[in-house]
Amino acid sequence: MIVIHWLTALLVLAAWLTSEGGRGVAENPPMLHFTLGLSVLVLVLPRLILRLVGGAPECRPRLRIVRQELGRRMMRHRYMVKVWHEAHVSLRSMLWS
Repeated sequence: MIVIHWLTALLVLAAWLTSEGGRGVAENPPMLHFTLGLSVLVLVLPRLILRLVGGAPECRPRLRIVRQELGRRMMRHRYMVKVWHEAHVSLRSMLWS
């Protein structure tokens, strides 16, 4: 499971690094970016199914507190990035149209 996790993380990073923006994307789509995104989807779906069937792995007691705090902080950061991204894309599309 940890291999799938880190492979997914690397593919997400690669997809982000190969992303393009602007009006030219519709005319000339970035195929590498799409391929990396589909690869992420192929890895995430079985992982979600395994997680639903098998549940979350147990955390060692002394690391539980650290992991929970890191998890809370990462979730907060993820939502802040998501909101910033959506606001940025919306603003950019309003200015370009």
